[in-house]
Amino acid sequence: MRPPALSSYLLVLDTFADVCGLKFGGTVLSDVWKILFREFRPEWLCQNQKFDFSVSTRSSKGLRMSVNDYGEKEAFEEKLLLLFDLFGNAFDRGAALQVLKAVKSTRDLHQTTLGMDWQQGCAFPRLKIYFEELKHYYPVKARIGLLRRICQSVGLAVPSLPEHEDLAAVCLDFLSGGNLHLKTYAFRSMQDNLEGHDFLSDRFKPSLSLEPHCFFYKTVRHNQGGEVLSVKFYKVYESQQIRDFTLSFEEIYSWLEANAHGATEDEIRDYRTLASDRGCLMYPVLCAVDFARNGESRTDAYFSIR
Repeated sequence: MRPPALSSYLLVLDTFADVCGLKFGGTVLSDVWKILFREFRPEWLCQNQKFDFSVSTRSSKGLRMSVNDYGEKEAFEEKLLLLFDLFGNAFDRGAALQVLKAVKSTRDLHQTTLGMDWQQGCAFPRLKIYFEELKHYYPVKARIGLLRRICQSVGLAVPSLPEHEDLAAVCLDFLSGGNLHLKTYAFRSMQDNLEGHDFLSDRFKPSLSLEPHCFFYKTVRHNQGGEVLSVKFYKVYESQQIRDFTLSFEEIYSWLEANAHGATEDEIRDYRTLASDRGCLMYPVLCAVDFARNGESRTDAYFSIR
């Protein structure tokens, strides 16, 4: 299948941002696209889940997107730093540079991904750097070693993890003002994720038992001192193995309805239509529930386009 022109993808993202009510003022959003999609090859989207996005299910609207380094390892690091420069002194660029240096010797063994989460009414987004696909090349102990290297490079407390934790990914969240958060992603079975959460089992398991091509994560967010801020449970779809996304969408519609807040089935169908009208296929990437330390929770559904 021949991929749509890059302009089609950017038009989809611009449309979603507009639907979410994100008014960035000036040309900041277009400047983000110019950096991230410089020398971009649309065929990458048929070879890899090069980027994904989600529409916020919080009380305020927002758009989250991520782009990974598939096809452009060294150039991608340059793009990351240029994006930090775009926002002036809002983020700790020095920390971003240090962590990229810390993992440079093994960067070909994992995937580096940039995430941007911009909520309506916020002057700046939250920027994220993910180190993913660790299981393919790193044994368990080496993954824990990589986590330690990442934390030490930016002065974060190293979280205490079980000795044989099946670590899947590590993420640094860059908050405006210079603060950092650390997130660890570990593989779990659905049963492991739901253990001790009876109310989750009542809602999560029945809603998300249709599509078999999947795996599960548990994510823990830490502040700079190592305190746990939130815990998040994911069902991640193996999109390269799924030929028909009907069951995935049915699960997400059921999940959002069961939780009685967030994006609705009609809203997601509208997004699918917007993508289709521009020659793109929108498909599910994951769905999740996030529990904050203050007792608040929110649901998310992420998608990609190709």
